[in-house]
Amino acid sequence: MKCLKVDEYIKRTASVRETELLFHELENYVKGKPGLQGRTLCDRIIRACNHQLGVGGLDLEHIGQLVKLMELSLHGYDIFAALVPQSNPLYMEKIVFHIVKKLSSIEVHTLCSHIAGLLYSRLSKAQQDEEDYCVLVRSCFSVLWNGLSAAKDKKILNPQDRLRCQMQALSFLLLLDTENATPSLPKAVVYIEDIITEFESSCGVMTKEDTSLLLQEMNTLFNTCWTGDQDSDRDGSKQRAASRFYVLSEMVLIILKVLCKAGHHRLASSFLSEIERKASEFLSCQCTAVVLAKWGVMIHSTVKAGDDARQALTECARAVRSVSGNLGDREGHAFLEGCSFVVWAVDSGYDKGLSGPVLLALFSFFEEHQECVMRILNKNLSCQAECSRLQKSLCFSIYKGFEFAYESMLASEFLQEVEFLTSSIGQLKVVQTKYVEAKDSLNVLNKNNKGKELLVPLTSSMYVPGTLNDVEHVLVDVGTGYYVEKNVEDSKAFFKRKIDFLTKQIEKIQPALQEKHAMKQAVIEVMNMKIQQLQQSQQASQMGTTKA
Repeated sequence: MKCLKVDEYIKRTASVRETELLFHELENYVKGKPGLQGRTLCDRIIRACNHQLGVGGLDLEHIGQLVKLMELSLHGYDIFAALVPQSNPLYMEKIVFHIVKKLSSIEVHTLCSHIAGLLYSRLSKAQQDEEDYCVLVRSCFSVLWNGLSAAKDKKILNPQDRLRCQMQALSFLLLLDTENATPSLPKAVVYIEDIITEFESSCGVMTKEDTSLLLQEMNTLFNTCWTGDQDSDRDGSKQRAASRFYVLSEMVLIILKVLCKAGHHRLASSFLSEIERKASEFLSCQCTAVVLAKWGVMIHSTVKAGDDARQALTECARAVRSVSGNLGDREGHAFLEGCSFVVWAVDSGYDKGLSGPVLLALFSFFEEHQECVMRILNKNLSCQAECSRLQKSLCFSIYKGFEFAYESMLASEFLQEVEFLTSSIGQLKVVQTKYVEAKDSLNVLNKNNKGKELLVPLTSSMYVPGTLNDVEHVLVDVGTGYYVEKNVEDSKAFFKRKIDFLTKQIEKIQPALQEKHAMKQAVIEVMNMKIQQLQQSQQASQMGTTKA
């Protein structure tokens, strides 16, 4: 097979038939394993394919044949390049990137995803410390992500395929050295929230199949991001992989919230067990964020089932207690997000207030969390940005403690007692009003009204005519269905005694009710005061950081 100029290969790829013929010719050529000339030949074919994809107006079959030819040429290029390494780092990767960019622009996302996978495989094995590498990786992510966002026809990809392409775009973002990333929250974590929100919205109701696919894609992302570093002997590869694991752990926490809200707790637990196993094998240690996530899922499941979650909260407190203050930036951030997930599980799981034992277990967790944050703070005083983040986490923890205590108080026996006292006073006043009305009605019974006609109520809306014959005696209901005949004066005295008795009872209950309301108000005021103190402390911390 002759090694032609690029222009000649452009002519030989101008149609579907010619491209197919060139593919078969190259296939036989690669099998023959020629010499160094093969690298140049494959390079020129790849560049010809790149040119054709940029021409525009190609049908899908032609594009497919060009991609097929380009993939074979790339395979041949790697075989021949093994004989003599390329002098220009990332030379071929940049060409493949332009092909990915063109495939994305013409919205053939499946083919684009396939070639992007080949590019990722090459970049994961490349030297990652160069500026060109970082620029190329960021460009790959931008092209893949923006290509999906700017697609004219959103229905080109179904939600499942779209999810797969978006997760692939994230894999490029995770190639960068996350341990040296300056933002406190990695961009990958921000983007995964957008992905999950979009996928959840497109699915409507998250079925078991939808959540299984979501977990499968997350597992793929885990495996993809680890393969390159595990197979590499480069310095720092293990540290990079560990850093990526902690970022991935934060992404997992976001997915777990979706699973828990949909009630798929078993799927979430199985997935976490797999992640925990990977952490144990590769990191040779336990990831506290994953442990907290596991107990958080159990808390949410237990609470939704109406059971007691204090044992799970106690385990969370033990897990936090075992954490040292010597955490790296990414590990520390993942740990704090794990604690936040536990708080979310309690907050979203309980519809009513917490019982006393559960509240105590939760405060034990908060106490351990706060002590751990203080240990980390004491070892990171030189890093103002990190201290500010940890102080915010500490303030949030204390605030949630007050919030849970207050909500539990409102839903506890205290609130029930207030409602009981209020109801009792209301019932006493109703009875008192009836006695007052009965006493006032006795004034009608006098000699001037004897023999007069009146309407006698049979029900609240039915009356019959009658005549008032006896104006000196009445039948008085003395309780439990017994009626006693009394004269008018004795009846008035009877009603007066009842009214006085009820008035005294109301006067006894009202101070107790007022005291309960005062206690409630005092708790609210203390809670508001504590929140204001936390806000002032946070503002002072931010001012100190700014001055520094």
